[in-house]
Amino acid sequence: MRKSKPRPIKSIGDLDAHADKACRPFRAHWEITYRCNLNCGHCYVNHSACPVEAPFDEVTDALQRAGVLFIVVSGGEPLMRKDWRELIQSIRSHRMSYRILTNGTLVTPEDAKFLQETGASAVDISIYAPESARAPGGGLLHDHITGERGSLGKALRAIDTLRSLGMKVMVKSPLFALNFRYAGELKALAEKLGCGFVSDTTFVRPAQGIREGFKEVSEQELEELYTKIVRIDFKALAEEGSGNLCGDITCAAGRSTLCVRPDGSVTPCVALPIAVAKARGNEIAEAWTAHPALKELRTLTIDKLAECKACPDAKGCVRCPGMALEEGGSIYGATPSTCVRTRFFAKLRKRAKKGR
Repeated sequence: MRKSKPRPIKSIGDLDAHADKACRPFRAHWEITYRCNLNCGHCYVNHSACPVEAPFDEVTDALQRAGVLFIVVSGGEPLMRKDWRELIQSIRSHRMSYRILTNGTLVTPEDAKFLQETGASAVDISIYAPESARAPGGGLLHDHITGERGSLGKALRAIDTLRSLGMKVMVKSPLFALNFRYAGELKALAEKLGCGFVSDTTFVRPAQGIREGFKEVSEQELEELYTKIVRIDFKALAEEGSGNLCGDITCAAGRSTLCVRPDGSVTPCVALPIAVAKARGNEIAEAWTAHPALKELRTLTIDKLAECKACPDAKGCVRCPGMALEEGGSIYGATPSTCVRTRFFAKLRKRAKKGR
């Protein structure tokens, strides 16, 4: 029997899928600092905990040795690290690609030019509310969320500067009780600015605890969001098997992705604070094949998730083991916040099948 030819790799998504199956560390999320000039109420980072930041050349060397090809640079606010430009140059000199996540408020025209010249595949900038949205006590809602007056204007100017250089910019908008009603306007704003747009009602819980207004969107609010504010494609929704519990791979953490903390500690992902190595020498490469926590994650299928396996809506669930650990204390348990969303979308899926 003639063997079928392997499907050609044409995109980063294809590389991700290939790395997932092969268990190769393709993508790294590098939190280069915990420092930040803003104080966002929903942020999971503890900005008061500022560990000694690992030498960037030590980290880039270790990532290259492990086989990493793509790095997501974030913080805190990455531009708060004084040597961030040298760090980016080290990534590129080690023949790795990158994109950067920033709040945009510190991006100067010179910074934008540097990002363009060093080949950033994209710049992700957080926008939480349009200019028309007002905070409960007055002022711009975006500025209220970031805790910094004028932060929206600075972020928008950064987007204009980056787009004028022809750079790909992604507007990222986490949604919670305080801002979810502006999702439609945020999407329209991104389109007007010539940017991509991504919003999500799922986020790692804040290090400082959940503040008033920053609670996750409730099931009733999800109903309002997806049936009145952002219209869902009900035809696509009617299809089964849209979650990550359908196949053998339930999460990319520890399979194709890893996270590097500011001090060089390596964890499976941002949401899983389980140290498996230090980013130096061959430690990542050696841990990747030998560390028991990574081996355990790779065998995490629905058959090992008793609560999830018994759930009638499991096929539509997008489950995160990190959130399961945070909310329930075990990577094998159910995640209450995810269960709310899964039940809601299952209900919408039933409506879609009925042609409503």
